[in-house]
Amino acid sequence: MFRSFVRVALLAAPIIVAGQAQAQETASVPDADASVTIILPITIAQTTALNFGRIVKGDEAGSVTVNKDTGAFDFTNAGGAVAASGAGIAPSRGVFTVGGEAGTGFDIDVDASVVLTSQNDDELTVTLTGDGTGTLSGTLGSAVAGSATVYVGGSLALLADTPAGSYTGTYAISVTYN
Repeated sequence: MFRSFVRVALLAAPIIVAGQAQAQETASVPDADASVTIILPITIAQTTALNFGRIVKGDEAGSVTVNKDTGAFDFTNAGGAVAASGAGIAPSRGVFTVGGEAGTGFDIDVDASVVLTSQNDDELTVTLTGDGTGTLSGTLGSAVAGSATVYVGGSLALLADTPAGSYTGTYAISVTYN
């Protein structure tokens, strides 16, 4: 019986070795896919400047805010400060139009603050609000442009001794597809 087993084992060994010698070392896919989708570039343009209007300051410190979501103008502990009335001097939130591929989402990044400087080099710092996300109007993949409106607001501190003057400055806002 032992001899039969040895003979069978010796006869089977070349088959096992031959099977291993014929194993495939590489594999390939001759028709793998590749693709690309080209979309419109994203753009942003300012349509309305962030403007705190004209303020008649009070005799105590406080703050003035323009709400980014509603455009509402508010004084906080401003010691008698009031908004001056008249044409062309109303406060406004910053308004921007974003354009690009319809139905696509985007991120909004606004500087944290902007320093406003007067003609006499006096400075006021505005804390900005406006970061967030949005989606361009239209249907994704429609190969047409979509648009969205984004807003920037801010708050500035008024000191009792803030010098009178016209203060201006610039800030950065950017949009990126997400």
